[in-house]
Amino acid sequence: MQDGFPKLTTRAATLMMNKKPGLIQIDLDGLWVIFQHFGFEDTSPEDLLYTSALPAFLDLFDAYGIKATLFVVGKDLLTASKVKLLKKAVEKGHEIANHTMNHAEGFSFLPLHKKKEEIEDAEKIIQDTLGVTPKGFRTPSNDVDSQTLKILQDRGYVYDSSLLPTYYGPLLKKLKFSSLRISRKDHYLGRSIYGLAPLRPYHPSSEAIWKKGKMEILEIPITTMPWLRLPFHTSFTLATYQLGLRCGLFNLGYWLLSLTNLPLNFVFHTNELSIPISEEKIKRQLGLNLPLETKQKICGHILGTIKKDFDILTTLEYSRKCTSN
Repeated sequence: MQDGFPKLTTRAATLMMNKKPGLIQIDLDGLWVIFQHFGFEDTSPEDLLYTSALPAFLDLFDAYGIKATLFVVGKDLLTASKVKLLKKAVEKGHEIANHTMNHAEGFSFLPLHKKKEEIEDAEKIIQDTLGVTPKGFRTPSNDVDSQTLKILQDRGYVYDSSLLPTYYGPLLKKLKFSSLRISRKDHYLGRSIYGLAPLRPYHPSSEAIWKKGKMEILEIPITTMPWLRLPFHTSFTLATYQLGLRCGLFNLGYWLLSLTNLPLNFVFHTNELSIPISEEKIKRQLGLNLPLETKQKICGHILGTIKKDFDILTTLEYSRKCTSN
């Protein structure tokens, strides 16, 4: 390791000479998570968002020959229909990672024992229902801190992929929540200082997780635009599409990325390939209720573009190639 950055193996270096490494990740947030995000309780008899989107994503990944990383909320594994879908994902070779037990917002504000419960309970139910032990983690809403990374490291996790390296998290949070008439005190989309974080995988400092340091766990930051540090993953692309920019945000971010030798860590969410949700309480969010054909077209454009230039790995596979000697 040099300057806190993991030394690449010969095989990983060869991969990079051919195509840059790319990661496709999905936050598998059920309909109840979106209701919770808005401060409501979901009383729907069936999670049509989850059960429509996950099969669609699996079919799309099959079409492009992609193995993705699925960040699973433990609470969803209490539902037999969702377990069945996730078992199919495991059979297809997709990675299962930990996205906490209850998708608790304001994760960095939770007391230590509650953070441990959220991580450990999700880990156990993933093991019990899907037969796999997650080695990767993401906090809800990118609200990560050093205490969380220490818990993960102590439990033997290989990587965290929570940090969004943008200066604009607080501003984007303010714009979004004011338009949705939501009041929340948390670090949704992270802190402004996270804009100083590396755009490559790195071992963070326990004192300042946006800096390289000596922690064993690997931080795999979500890709933002080089230089500009603007997020351009799917939720932002769908929102700006609805504002009339079509796929301009993704295309700009991807073009800037193409000018570098940086890897790509691109994130989707369940609602981005689900049937439209017509519930009045939550449909104010930009991009949430675009027609399904439109979302399919956008997701197909994104994956087709990425697949041409990047060698797609699961996040665990990539992490181990980065850190093995």
